[in-house]
Amino acid sequence: MSPAIGLAIGIGFNNKPPGPVLDPDAMALIARMSVEPNASRKLLISNLIKALKAGGVWSKLDAFYVLASHDAQAARLNWVSGLLGLSLVASPVFTVDRGYKGDGVSAYLAIASPLADSVKFQLTDASAGLWAQEVVNTANKVAMAGGASAYTNIYPLNTAGTQFSARTNSNSSGYRNGGGTGMFHTSRVSEPGYTQRHGLAARYDMNGVAYARAVPERILAGTSGWGFSEHRVAAAYFGAGMTVGQEDAITNALSTYMTAVGAA
Repeated sequence: MSPAIGLAIGIGFNNKPPGPVLDPDAMALIARMSVEPNASRKLLISNLIKALKAGGVWSKLDAFYVLASHDAQAARLNWVSGLLGLSLVASPVFTVDRGYKGDGVSAYLAIASPLADSVKFQLTDASAGLWAQEVVNTANKVAMAGGASAYTNIYPLNTAGTQFSARTNSNSSGYRNGGGTGMFHTSRVSEPGYTQRHGLAARYDMNGVAYARAVPERILAGTSGWGFSEHRVAAAYFGAGMTVGQEDAITNALSTYMTAVGAA
């Protein structure tokens, strides 16, 4: 009996307990990263995607970017698919676990083929958002934009440093109290009008019928001559229109991730 007992004990000690089960979409994303993240980062990525799915967000996204990444190439990936990736224009600066920063002159991130490859962001059913990790208090610097005259855009901070603005497929906009760093949302889910929001604060309802389908094309810059920003962006998304609860899910999921990597 003794040899059998010894063999059984040996096998037991050699077997490692199973690790956490990663979300399949997280595993597919990680496989597209040139530099493999460590085990802790893999779990953060998986948990973020799981939280977006639980909040009813994941299926509504055309693109979801986490620029506050472990690696510059990974930061430019669309988490949802291999389409709509980010490319560098005039060398915005990447900082590990913080994101990409513009120079206020010419540097930005371009979104590949947004009009052709985004299918969920539509004229009257659309949303966009970003996490501003650092903002520079200069005149009305746009952090994300798309369409002629930037009909979709997000301004995290105005010149006075007390207000923000965001619009979806509209030719009219307005600043509202709040602004600074953290999460910003803009969404259009019914006509007429759209909403703008900072973090978990109440939404502002804005008038303005849908004017043009303006899919986000740039991060850290405007379109149609609307300038460049010196902000640093840690995350961004766009897709179909979001409810308040879905915006909450995005904000809370990213807050957990950003706190873990030190970007919050």
